[in-house]
Amino acid sequence: MDLGWEGQQVKSIYNDEQQTPETPVLALRLEDAAAALGCSAKHLWNHSFPRGPIPVVRIGSLTRWPVHLLREYMTAEAERQRAEHNRATEGAGNE
Repeated sequence: MDLGWEGQQVKSIYNDEQQTPETPVLALRLEDAAAALGCSAKHLWNHSFPRGPIPVVRIGSLTRWPVHLLREYMTAEAERQRAEHNRATEGAGNE
C-alpha cells in the first residue's frame, strides 16, 4: 500500500484478507509508522507524545500513528527547520 512516502510500500494495520482497495489506512502501527518515516521503531517511540512532539492516538491500550497527523507533523517540522536555517543564514551575512 503506497502512502506517498517516496513510493515506499508500508503494510496496513489490517490483515491482508481484510484489506481491500476501498479500505482507507487511517493509522499505522509503530513498526509501520517507523518504516514510513525511515527510522527505527525505538526512535519513533522515544519521540512520540508524551515523550516527544510526534502525535499519536490511543485506542484503549493500543497506540497508533494517524497518517494525516504524521504528514502534518512532517510538513510543519520541515517548514520550521527551513525558517530556522533562513534566519541563521541571514544572520551570518550581517557580520
